[in-house]
Amino acid sequence: MVRRTSTSLLWLTGVLAFVFAATSMAHAGGSWFDPVKDTYEPGEVATLVGYTGGGAYGWIDDGPFFGKIVQSDEDGNITDGYQLDVGELTVTDTGAAGYLRLRASISFQLPTDIPTGTYFFDYCNQACDERLGDLIGGYLNVGVEPAYPISREWPLDDPEVANLAPDSFLSGPGFQVEAGKVNSGEVQIAESGRPIPTLPATTAPSTTPNTSAPNTEPAILSVAAETTDEPRPLVVASTPTTPGPSGPNGFLWGVAGIVLLGIAWARGRAARRA
Repeated sequence: MVRRTSTSLLWLTGVLAFVFAATSMAHAGGSWFDPVKDTYEPGEVATLVGYTGGGAYGWIDDGPFFGKIVQSDEDGNITDGYQLDVGELTVTDTGAAGYLRLRASISFQLPTDIPTGTYFFDYCNQACDERLGDLIGGYLNVGVEPAYPISREWPLDDPEVANLAPDSFLSGPGFQVEAGKVNSGEVQIAESGRPIPTLPATTAPSTTPNTSAPNTEPAILSVAAETTDEPRPLVVASTPTTPGPSGPNGFLWGVAGIVLLGIAWARGRAARRA
């Protein structure tokens, strides 16, 4: 009896670990549309922007693409509530390498009577059989605060950066910076749309007394060495997913689940022989 109970627990633990691993890895890839404002009010014009450099979905030739917003619950899951078609996306080939190759955006006016809450932004082409690159979708908050901080993966020279709140974050390979520092000129921008790394200014050593004031100008930004334009991870799923845990932990949980399932199978077989 004890042996059977132990084997059952191993099976259950292994299955749960494998499911958690699959969920984690499903969330790991894909690009997202992000709104210009964290929160919109009914009646305002909302704007979302996303970038992609390729993936499991279609390409610019499969367009035009059309968007809609669908009401979701507090966990971001789509519900049977309010839905609204919001028009055609504007898709531009930026000529940049990597994940910044295509820029997709859309602006639309929210109805004055739209229920407040969080909405999932979905899109597809006319036949609704293709999307774009690895762009999954996005979230739009109407009359409510976002459930998690929004960090927009846009180049710093995106035209909508000027409309971001000063404390909004922009991020990319090796950097994260506040929009206010970009718009104030405190952060310099390279032609690639990334920040130009600078080091703190220093004065050269001298053997004579220095009576001038020291250079105390702060560093603009410290950027990690990662500056490649490699494409974003591909998306395997063909349906919208919600943000979740990702990274190497998903792989480790998957291995753990397989090991536990193997042990449980061996113990079950030994118990039957006994």
